[in-house]
Amino acid sequence: MDRAARVKKVVFEFSTSRVAGGGTIEVPLKVSGFEKVTGFQFTLGWNARLLRFRGLQHDGVVGLESSHFNLSNAANGRLVCSWDDVSGIGQTLADGSVLLRLKFNATDTPSAVSPVRFLSTIAAPKITVESILADAAFLEGLVWIGTGPEDVRLLTPLLRSSREPETGAGTVEFAISSAIGLTYVLECSNSLSEPLWRTLKGFSEDGGLMVISDHQPVVGHRFYRLRTIQDLGSGDDGISAQH
Repeated sequence: MDRAARVKKVVFEFSTSRVAGGGTIEVPLKVSGFEKVTGFQFTLGWNARLLRFRGLQHDGVVGLESSHFNLSNAANGRLVCSWDDVSGIGQTLADGSVLLRLKFNATDTPSAVSPVRFLSTIAAPKITVESILADAAFLEGLVWIGTGPEDVRLLTPLLRSSREPETGAGTVEFAISSAIGLTYVLECSNSLSEPLWRTLKGFSEDGGLMVISDHQPVVGHRFYRLRTIQDLGSGDDGISAQH
């Protein structure tokens, strides 16, 4: 078996968080597939009008120090991180471990949402495993301030998320457990502040695992909602996801 077949995809993931208007929140960055990682870099962005940066906790991996972060633009919603394992051996963390926590004060507003996302500027996201560029996914999250949908979370588990380095275009795939007697409608919107949901596809399933996919825009972000409609009568169970 060659090395490529043995190495797991490394995933850096923010989930959806909630905070009351005017409150404080810690947003964790979790990892999976973090085995023999010898380095990583990324740039994070958020809406600085909604989330005021207070600091971060970064003791998730040995050797990750304050000097590995550039916080000079954190007041404007930008943070850069670059780390290399000085031992050269690589470090391993259990799936679900927290690499770091971002600390924010939320603006005092009745209802708003800010993505916490990985940016392709300054330090584009990348991870090395045994000093070789790794297959990796960087999953963005949301911070809901005040009131918001009762059930807003990433559509999980994410199977695959990729972009072409030359064009910026990409695809995203999800897997969900379907139920007998339900019709599913996948919708998307390029904004959550003023969402305009449009239908991507509709389908019925008889139970089991269902895989859905979509092509990603070259620039910007796209949010997903999976609606379920009962065959007898109708309901609306919304699950939102961001890529």
